[in-house]
Amino acid sequence: MRKIVFLILLIIVLQINLTSKGTVSTDPLVNSINELRLDNRLPPYLVNENLLYGAKQRAKDLFESGQRSHDGYVNLIVDSDYTTKLEIYLNLSSVGENLSKDYNDNQVLAAWIHSPEHKDNLLDDFSEVGIGRYGNIIVLWLGKKFIP
Repeated sequence: MRKIVFLILLIIVLQINLTSKGTVSTDPLVNSINELRLDNRLPPYLVNENLLYGAKQRAKDLFESGQRSHDGYVNLIVDSDYTTKLEIYLNLSSVGENLSKDYNDNQVLAAWIHSPEHKDNLLDDFSEVGIGRYGNIIVLWLGKKFIP
């Protein structure tokens, strides 16, 4: 019975999220993250085109600048508190970011699962994601839609 209730809830959440113009992912890493979320009885992430674009630009920026931190974003926002500005810019109520360097998709997911802060992002109540790759950098941006 609990599985049926969970599946019905999941279908409702997916219908709500699909109306917010998110799309189902074809990215293998996002699909693996969504499997983890489903195993933890959480709805899957949908891809947000703005987060996708931003994550790709962030990965390129990190690769080219040699920067390896969550502070600032050289090309979009020059500020150590860029997450607040991203929320406003992308009309999200909250955002998160997972970064990796020199990992493939399977390795990075395992590393993120074993890091409490990164795992919290994977299992948080974010609803949408965008993933960017450039060189040896992977950037996962997560967002939660702002609902007035």
